[in-house]
Amino acid sequence: MLRGNFMRFLWILTLMPALFFGACKSSRKAGTSTDDLKGNRNIASPLNKNDLELIHYFHNATRDKLLGNYEEAIRNYRRCLNINPAHAPSSYELGMMYLTAGDPVAAEPYAKVAYTSDPANVWYAKVYLSALKENRRYPEAIKIYNNLEKLYPDNTEFYNEHSSLCLLANRNSDALDVLEKLEQKSGLTLEIVELRKKIYLKEGKPEKAIAAVKQYIESWPDDYRANLILAQIYQFLGRGNEELAELKAALVKAPGNAEVNLNIAEHYRVLRNYESALPYLKEAFSSPDLDIDNKIKILLGMFLITESNTGLRGAAYELLDIAVLAHPSDPKVYSMYGDFCFRDKNYEKARDSFRKAIALDNSKYAVWSQLFIVESELGDFDSMIAEAKVAQELFPNEPTILLFMGIAQLQKKQPGEAAKNLENGLKLVVDNPALEAQFYANLGDAYHRAKLYGKSDDAYEAALKINPDDSYVLNNYAYYLSLRKENLARAAEMSKKTVDMFPQNPSYLDTYGWILYTQEKFKEAEPWLAKAVKAGSTPSAVILEHYGDVLYRLEDRNGALEYWRKAKEAGQASELLDQKIRELRLIE
Repeated sequence: MLRGNFMRFLWILTLMPALFFGACKSSRKAGTSTDDLKGNRNIASPLNKNDLELIHYFHNATRDKLLGNYEEAIRNYRRCLNINPAHAPSSYELGMMYLTAGDPVAAEPYAKVAYTSDPANVWYAKVYLSALKENRRYPEAIKIYNNLEKLYPDNTEFYNEHSSLCLLANRNSDALDVLEKLEQKSGLTLEIVELRKKIYLKEGKPEKAIAAVKQYIESWPDDYRANLILAQIYQFLGRGNEELAELKAALVKAPGNAEVNLNIAEHYRVLRNYESALPYLKEAFSSPDLDIDNKIKILLGMFLITESNTGLRGAAYELLDIAVLAHPSDPKVYSMYGDFCFRDKNYEKARDSFRKAIALDNSKYAVWSQLFIVESELGDFDSMIAEAKVAQELFPNEPTILLFMGIAQLQKKQPGEAAKNLENGLKLVVDNPALEAQFYANLGDAYHRAKLYGKSDDAYEAALKINPDDSYVLNNYAYYLSLRKENLARAAEMSKKTVDMFPQNPSYLDTYGWILYTQEKFKEAEPWLAKAVKAGSTPSAVILEHYGDVLYRLEDRNGALEYWRKAKEAGQASELLDQKIRELRLIE
């Protein structure tokens, strides 16, 4: 029986980190010696109750941490500390967990307990240092580095970190002393030069920084990175010619290097000399060393620049083409290409680009959304409906897919199907009043076309309740009321609001004039309809026909005939237009 229990505890112990046992050993109280048991003087003291509980809770905590049950792990580690407040492994684990959770204040006291128990333990020291740095307790951290350098004099990592910390703490002289020690151990390295540069520039001693870099270049003349550091110093000092000279010297040492080419391109970009920057930018884009994410960042910058500087758009497309050649299977580059094409109204190429991006990765809804917008601009509503159905399978809880589908079905004169999809989409909207208003606006259109006028009015009213200044809803609602000759006072009020907001919009002017016409206020209607005709460079058939109608009401039959004929030439006028022209009379 005794052997069975012993083996059980032995199995548990094998799961514990090696660092655990020292802590348990130090917590064990002196008890009766077991030297007399079978004469064996090497048997360890038996585990007491506290030891066993400590092992149990530490084992459970470690298991919970591995399983991702972090709250329970924290509780069990704390139980270990209730048994033994100086238990270093538990303190270390708690410090690490709080640091990972982004709470260095909570981590620090636990990390301190672990470090204090064993200052030579590098892992304990590192977690305590991390907490101290996060909490900006630099003097305490510097003391730890001093101790680590004594304990591990050949570990150059500590010297680098120590020097950087001294710089943060404004102890520049100490930082230089640490670097001197590091150089004696490892020789002059680029990391040492970089840190010295920072210190000297911070102290306002740029010539010393330059001298430090040049000293390295004398020792390592082929290392282009030193020329880049020197170029940074000259850039900081505003010595552009010397900066460019160092960058070009780096390029001689590392021809085709993406980093160097980008630095030269950036030098010219700052000077707004885009023509000189472009060859270096293209060279960098052609390099396999420049990854797609960095290329996308650069292209985003080009997108912003070419918003106003249209002369550079050709250069931007050259870079896009190079990126496509270098990364033919990366969806990000096609998505970016689509954004440029959409911005520049090259809708067909934008559609092809977004489709290619989706074919490579269909999990990004933002790309689908851009595709639907492009197809709307192209009037490709059949594709919009078909692809929206595919997207709905992938993103069943995304309401805007049903909005796009409903809009496309309205354009295809399918109001019943549109209304159904818009109703279903509206149910998916959560905490988004603006999107909710868009659904109601389009539902108003769908119900009107389905001749469900009461539901149409309710939908428009719901949209206006969310956004009383939505000119699209105000105009459509008012116009449809005028066609039905219902609630004309409300229609006139809404329509007047739109022309006050947008006095040059021909559609809004026409709606207001037509409402006045419907109210038989022909003299008041005529100037508004005349404005509608003049407001657009190519007035629509509806506007031209409306103006002809009001002229007829004002007994200007020749004028009426002229505008009816213009409406016929414009196309898509009313079914009664031919009869009006033929019989030269108003037919309503």
